Amino acid sequence: MNWGPEVRRPPCCTEHLLELIGFTSDLLARHGIMHWLDWGTLLGVVREGQLIPWDGDADLSILQRDEDAVLALEEEFAAAGHHLERPGLWRGHRGVIRIRYSKVNRAHLDLFMWQVCDGVVLPLEGAGEGWPGMAGRLVFPERFITPLGEVSLNGRRVPAPTPVEEFLREHRYGPGWATPAPPMKSMRYYPSFDIAETTPEIDGLIARIAADEQRLSQVASESRRLQGRGPELWVKSGLPISADARRIDAMLAQSPGDSPTATVRGLARSVAVLEQAIEEFEHPSASLAIRRAGRRIRRVAEVLLARAQRRPHRAGFPFGVETG
Repeated sequence: MNWGPEVRRPPCCTEHLLELIGFTSDLLARHGIMHWLDWGTLLGVVREGQLIPWDGDADLSILQRDEDAVLALEEEFAAAGHHLERPGLWRGHRGVIRIRYSKVNRAHLDLFMWQVCDGVVLPLEGAGEGWPGMAGRLVFPERFITPLGEVSLNGRRVPAPTPVEEFLREHRYGPGWATPAPPMKSMRYYPSFDIAETTPEIDGLIARIAADEQRLSQVASESRRLQGRGPELWVKSGLPISADARRIDAMLAQSPGDSPTATVRGLARSVAVLEQAIEEFEHPSASLAIRRAGRRIRRVAEVLLARAQRRPHRAGFPFGVETG
């Protein structure tokens, strides 16, 4: 994911993901737990007949009513060498159960949980991230999963919504679902908007953000100054959290039409901050050290303040701290 779509997932990782999908699906079926392929895993299977080559994980969905039944299978996962992480115990969402290939191998399968209400399937809070253009498309009619259909993955029949192409088009990736798109490292840079708003300009900005994310991770991982997770590196190091307003204005001035939409403005801000961060990694400015020192001081002060608040019997705080 750091190096873009030209670098494929190693074959061993593909085998691990396929093993996880097969084992988990068989285990859930054996215990009568309804489940189906979802998100990028479903997209790759239907569109390409395989896992998307640069996708880093696998996705299944279950109904929230079966959460306890799945958690009760923790020992069976462990007996196979896999590791179940309960919702809230990893840095993900409350509505997701994660199955890791092992305690030391981060290859994983996410079980997204859904609930049914009056014939409509709804995500749990935090159970699904909105793909760009996904506004209002996470909710879908129960008819897609009652009954479930099947798709073929690596010679195995796996449950899937049906009709699957309608599901992918109407409730996942929009009318362009069959056309491969650049891999996206996170959803944090994409404002919520409806697929009906999509224009060539928006498509171009989304592709630009995806490319910039890849480039940022690459230059960050090459930097000896930093360690940590790609999307957060420049924030922790003192690189810009928000883009220079002049940079955004210059981008919007190139936008066709007299009044750019809120979506275009949001995407332009993301492009600007990513490209500004890339420039500062490649050509560190004099202000970078000052920003890094300022943020380091603030983090230390916040820790000290938190400790002081947990110990009200101790004397006052030695200096004022603004935590807003």
